This record gives sequence, C-alpha cells and structure tokens, in this order.
Amino acid sequence: MTSSTPQHPSRRTMSRTSTWLAVAAATSLTLSACGGQSTSQSSQDGIKTGAGFDGKTITIGILNPTSGPIGAGAGLPVLEGLQYRIDRVNAAGGIAGKYKVKLKVTDTKYDPETALKAYNGMAGDVAMIGSVLGTGVVQAMIPKLAADDILAIPTTDDAAFVDEPNLLPTRPTYQASFINGLSHLSGEPGGKDLTYCTLRQDDASGEAYKAGIDFGAKELGITIAEDVSFPTDTTDFTAQVQRLKRANCDVVSWAAAASFAQGVISSSVQLDFAPKWLSLASGVPLFLMGSPSQDYIAANFLVSTPGAQWGDESVEGMKQLVADFKEFGKADEKPDAALWPVGYDYGIAITTLLEKAVDEGEVSPAKILEISQSPDLSIDFLGLTPTFTYGPPADRTPPTAVSIFSIDPNTVGFLKTVAADVDSDAAKKFGTK
Repeated sequence: MTSSTPQHPSRRTMSRTSTWLAVAAATSLTLSACGGQSTSQSSQDGIKTGAGFDGKTITIGILNPTSGPIGAGAGLPVLEGLQYRIDRVNAAGGIAGKYKVKLKVTDTKYDPETALKAYNGMAGDVAMIGSVLGTGVVQAMIPKLAADDILAIPTTDDAAFVDEPNLLPTRPTYQASFINGLSHLSGEPGGKDLTYCTLRQDDASGEAYKAGIDFGAKELGITIAEDVSFPTDTTDFTAQVQRLKRANCDVVSWAAAASFAQGVISSSVQLDFAPKWLSLASGVPLFLMGSPSQDYIAANFLVSTPGAQWGDESVEGMKQLVADFKEFGKADEKPDAALWPVGYDYGIAITTLLEKAVDEGEVSPAKILEISQSPDLSIDFLGLTPTFTYGPPADRTPPTAVSIFSIDPNTVGFLKTVAADVDSDAAKKFGTK
C-alpha cells in the first residue's frame, strides 16, 4: 500500500498517539543488541522486584507497528484500547491500589527483524510484553521469549499459538472466527448454493486465515471456488478482483489486514464487483467510513468477531470501555468498535496477571510467566470475549463463539449486531489444529 492510505479519523486528532510515536521513535534510536532479564534484586513493601518493576511502577513492553498503514489500521487502535484499561487501573491508584503501570512502546514496522531488535532493546526493562502484533512477528519472537523466560500477549489469534508456553492468547482463534462466519452465511436460506471464495494476503497471517477457511468449508459442505492471494506490497488489486469476478464469487472471505482494503474496494467498484465480504475485526476498514468508500463497505461487509456493539451497557466490559473513553479520550474522537475492545481485552489480561503477581509477593517476568501457566488462572473479560480456559499450555481451550456485525453508518462505532453467540461444531472441531 502507498502512504496515501487514510489514517483512522480518530487517530488524526489524538495527542496521545503523538506521544506514542515520539516514544517509539526515540526507542528505535537506542535499541541494543542484547536482550535477557535482570534478576529479582530488591523488595518494596515486601514485594520482590525484577525486570520492569522498580518498586513503584510496572513497565509493560508493546511491540506493535505504530507507523505505516498497518500501524494506522491495527497497531495504534489496539494500543489505544489497551491504554484505556491501563488508564482506568492507574486512576484507581494502580495495581493493588499503589503500583502504576507504564507502557513502553516500540514501532516494529510489522517486520520480524525490526521486532527482534526492538525486543532486545527493552527486554531487561519490562515485566512482560503486553502486545506483539503480526503472526510472522510472533513466530520470530517465540525462541527469544523462551530463552528469556518472559510472557507476551500475541496480537494475533492464530490457533498455532494457543499452547505456546511463552504466549497468553485471549480470544477465539482466527480460524474459529472465519469458520463461524461461514457457518452463519451458509446456514441462511440459499446459503449452501452461494459461490464462496477467498482473498488473502500472502504471508504467515494469510496462511493462518486460509487454514480456518478451508477447514470450515469442508466441514460445512461448501466449496471454495477461488483462492486468490496477493503480496503484501500490492497497491493495484485489479488482477485479483478480476479473478474473483470471473469465478462469480457471491461471498469472499477477506483474509487480510484492513490496511489493504482501500485498494481492493477501489478495484471492486471499478469492476462492478460487489460480493458479501466476510471479515475479521482486523480486516474491516472502519477508517474509511465517511469517505467515498463508505456506501460500498456498508452494503457489502460483514464482520465475524467476539464482542458487543459499541455502547451495549448490558455487557460490563463494553460499559467500562465506553466510560473510560469518555473520561480519558478526546471529545472529537470516533470510537474504533472493532479494535479498541481487542486492546481492552489485553489490558484486562495484563492487569489481572499483575494483580496476581503482587498477591504472590513478586513482580518479575519469571513470576508472571509462572502465573500464566497456573492451573488456577482465570481471567474475567467482562463479556467482551468468551471465557478462555487457561492452565498448563497443553491444556488450554480457546473459546469459539463470535458475534456477526454489519456495517451501519448511523450506528456509533459503525458495527451493528446481526447475530450474537454464533458458534458451530466445525469451529469447535478445528480446536488448535
């Protein structure tokens, strides 16, 4: 994609984003070539301290892209949602009412090598990694995390990461979300007679999406008539859209990041191609709402993701996120109803782990990692995502249920619930393949 890709409207007005970007830029200038952990050295109020905890403040690392189209389309929205949860906890005094939480953000540029350098530059200064975005980036990070006995929350819901000891997944897998979306569409009247296709980015994330789509199609008794991929440096999608149109695709699983959507939509409009696009939260281009692409998105996109409609106060997590946005956000911001809840989930997971670490008398990377693998670990996501069954990594069971959302320009946050608690035997059967 070119640099002309629009930024999220909310991101253009955020003073907080400017701070994150400045910190990320400064950090990138001082990355060291050595990682590793410092050991527990002292105590504060009887709490043993380790890397990332000086007795007063707990520092959490963030390895997200904060620049470029994927930074605007995913890295920053997730980070903002996470920050709202941290703001809530800090406003109440911090972890256990007294230890403030600080985020140390470094721009990975969605590149594994850059991410590894960024991690090496912060490893001795953080208690855990609160977000690392990108399937390929996470894959590259795993050996380093294992060597350093440190935990990371993957900002990727690939089923392959569910049982990784140094990762703590929080949500239904990508694969389950696509399977349940296909189950919803194929289960509607005439749904089995539609022509199903896939358009995916040609990288590790695209392969993860494809695994779920192909498995789901087989289990649901539908056929993927055309599977089209594109390199991640693609800017003109005419050839890909032409292939989909020639295949008479009625439904296209959009297995790619939202940052690529503008080019695809432009080509689709030019070629008069208007299938139903099935997207995950990370793929829906809400930042294009208010642009000339708005009508096309509203007419043709469906989103399969866990969560609730923005402002649904029957869901406690949404109620708290909306309240935090009102207290800590800017009045002229537009909420990102797709990705702020994702980041908020991560914030809940982080602060739950830190509370448990304080309760057990030690805040260090090794202790947090130990807690993440405990058979007693339970995290209440307040209804923003279904309950994840934790415990020893090999025994983890991810949830599978999602909600289906349409895109409505008149709904705050643009996501409007079509169906809630959508689940299928096919999604459950996929598990963590």
